[in-house]
Amino acid sequence: LGQYYLGPLRDLGILATSNGRHGYTPERGERVARALAERAPTDLFFTAVERGTTTPVELDAMAALCPCGQALNAPEVEVLLDLLLDRANAQADVGRARRDSMVLMLDLLGHPSPVESLTGERWCRSAAYGGAWSAGATWTLPSHLERRRCAWAGYERHELFSVALQTIFWTSLHLVAKAEEARMPDVEAIADAVAEVAADAFGIQLEALLDVAIRERTAGLPQLADWHLDAHEGAIADRALRAARDEDAKTAIEAAVDILMALVVRGIPDEPYVDFRFEDGYFLDYPLHLRRFRALVDEHRMTWTLRGFIRALATDWGVHAHFRVALRKMHGDGHDTFRLRPLDDGLVWVASPEPTWTNPRLQNVERFLIDLGLGSWRPDGPATLTDAGRSVLAAHRG
Repeated sequence: LGQYYLGPLRDLGILATSNGRHGYTPERGERVARALAERAPTDLFFTAVERGTTTPVELDAMAALCPCGQALNAPEVEVLLDLLLDRANAQADVGRARRDSMVLMLDLLGHPSPVESLTGERWCRSAAYGGAWSAGATWTLPSHLERRRCAWAGYERHELFSVALQTIFWTSLHLVAKAEEARMPDVEAIADAVAEVAADAFGIQLEALLDVAIRERTAGLPQLADWHLDAHEGAIADRALRAARDEDAKTAIEAAVDILMALVVRGIPDEPYVDFRFEDGYFLDYPLHLRRFRALVDEHRMTWTLRGFIRALATDWGVHAHFRVALRKMHGDGHDTFRLRPLDDGLVWVASPEPTWTNPRLQNVERFLIDLGLGSWRPDGPATLTDAGRSVLAAHRG
């Protein structure tokens, strides 16, 4: 509860902490509490909390507490929209970023969904990255929403980068797990095994100069806006995740490297994280980032072969990076996160966590819009705008 509610509620000014105790603030929290009390059976709820048990019948009687009932209570909706959209402009940059993300999603949901069974969150990420809400349909936005789209495009760029590195690390772990006694003598042996699998995937191209391999592998790369195509890096990332689930190391390493090549060809900007700001020295503890990756490719694309590139990703950007992080966590809080345990006689496999996307707050944005009656839920695709949603969009789109 502390992780998922207390922090955000404090940030919104709904809750405050004093002497270790949490309470709602009179300026914002009390407004939310009173609005909720108008529709919710609070007596039943607190009786159940104090008793510690409840029944299905009692839960049915408390159904008004469900978020799906919010849209029926206009005062509560208005209070929450005041806070989430920061209508009073009291929350500075954080409030503007949240408002623009919500309005960006509203704008997107006003278009027809281009792909079946596409969630609003994934649609928004793909459209933000490609700058198009559908194939050949440029997402034209006012300047403040265009800045937010660019920020989410930066987020998605790093997501693709992360999925690729996770997949290469998964491949290393998977090959150790399949080795005799689930161990290998050293990191170089792991790099040899990864390179052997890569040879099956890339053939003679593995010995090509990195610059040549990048140009040849990306010759058929679609336009950035064509994010729905199988050859687009977004679809390749999905293929990498499926390959890991299927324990298909050949497809996994091929997909991971192709993602990274696509990012190089698209061009990694000087500020790849756009509006996201990091404190000085942040990347010393988190060295796997897009700026450093661009510098690595720039330095070695005319001297390394594709084989050397993959070996470096498997070693310095994979196993060695994992050891640094795991040792830091072990030293900091005693938490053992080793997936490959270094012993005197070799490296022993512990686990092979599958690569995955993160869970961006866009998922919450779509849920908020539905609960507030601005969007209408559909079981087979993203939400659709309601009249209330179109009204809010018109007020904030600009």
